Parts: sequence; C-alpha cells; structure tokens
Amino acid sequence: REDTVGHHRMTARASHEMLGAADAALAQPADIAVPTLLLYGEEDHIVSVPSAQRWFEALHCRKRSAGFRDTYHELHHEMVREEVLRLVREWITAA
Repeated sequence: REDTVGHHRMTARASHEMLGAADAALAQPADIAVPTLLLYGEEDHIVSVPSAQRWFEALHCRKRSAGFRDTYHELHHEMVREEVLRLVREWITAA
C-alpha cells in the first residue's frame, strides 16, 4: 500500500532544527526526564521503528508506547485516528 498522505517536503530550517533536536534526544535517552508517549505506525517509512523502539526502551522516565498495524507516519490521518486521540487524551490527563 502506498502512503498517499505524506508529502515528503519541509523547509531547510525546519529540517535542520528537527534533525538537531533528534540527534540530541537520541544521543542520551537516559537523560530525558519528561514523560514520553511514543505512538508509531508500524509501516512508517520516515522513522525507523526498530530504532524508535530501542530509544524508547533506554528511557528512564514515565513512558508509554503503542504501535499501530498497517499505518504510516501521520497517525492522525489514519483509520486509527480516534484511538490515537484517545491515547493522547489519556496520557495528558494522567496523574
């Protein structure tokens, strides 16, 4: 199945800032102290799912992870949208 939602474009500045932040977060996952919710599409071609899972396992903060079968990078545009929004609401409102 082809990902018809992704546009594969961004500005040079957005790309530079995003990659810099990602490098910092990936370099020292144990230093991340903020609660982290990782939601991912198992067919994501933009983010390496195995790398994201390894990074997630290295976190020492409050965390939760959920993968969605047959979905890509932008979960809010997928058939699992309501489930994703429910998980985000639960995460935000959790004590």
